[in-house]
Amino acid sequence: QAKDYVYRINELNKFFCKMEAGRISRRDIENYVDERMKSCSMTTVNYDLIALGLVMQFAERKEYIKYIPKFPKLDVSITNPRPAFTMEEWHALVHEIQERIKSAVGSKRIKQREQLHDFMVFSVHTGMRVNEVLSTKFKQCKIDKNKDGELCLIIKNVVGKNDVRNVVGLVGAVRAYERLKQRNEPNPGDLLFPQHHRDQLNNLLKEVGMKHDALGNVRNARSFRSTYIMFRLIYGTPIKDVATNCGNST
Repeated sequence: QAKDYVYRINELNKFFCKMEAGRISRRDIENYVDERMKSCSMTTVNYDLIALGLVMQFAERKEYIKYIPKFPKLDVSITNPRPAFTMEEWHALVHEIQERIKSAVGSKRIKQREQLHDFMVFSVHTGMRVNEVLSTKFKQCKIDKNKDGELCLIIKNVVGKNDVRNVVGLVGAVRAYERLKQRNEPNPGDLLFPQHHRDQLNNLLKEVGMKHDALGNVRNARSFRSTYIMFRLIYGTPIKDVATNCGNST
């Protein structure tokens, strides 16, 4: 997925490279769509627009542009976009679930919200697929330090789509893992997340107005993996390192 974003941004750059980001209009985007569809399917172009939307959101956040132009709606019958959260949205989402933990009544409700919180944090700080996170056991995890001396979480023998790999989680994953151990007092063979909490996450996203991104794409648990990828690329992590950690081909 990281490699896919780079490919799409390169394609976008071929068309928009001579335009100032702040002057790109809906008409310009429509012209791009018309030109791109001469050689690509509508589904491919829709993915291009998702990547462009993420770039525009980043530019607006950095105040490189004043506003994001409206995007044309494509009639794509089968798509599988995985829209990420912006940095501001992610921080707001974490703050909201933390506030809900504080206001929860009853030990069962508190634990459910704490588990969802740690699922979100663990996912965004590892880049693992949803099914990979849900299959992870405590015995696979080990706290270590990376080459810069920073705490990291090593998750061994993660079974992905095409391989079995070790995943290196950021310090946020370390903290989530520590909270999970303290809260659940697990056996080594126990799952970190025995439940998915799909409905709870869906309700949370709807209530805070983040179920859809700026382009109208639906968000769900898969969006956390996309968020990890975008954050790593923004912070300058080499594409190959991101792809390797996520279990994507390079």
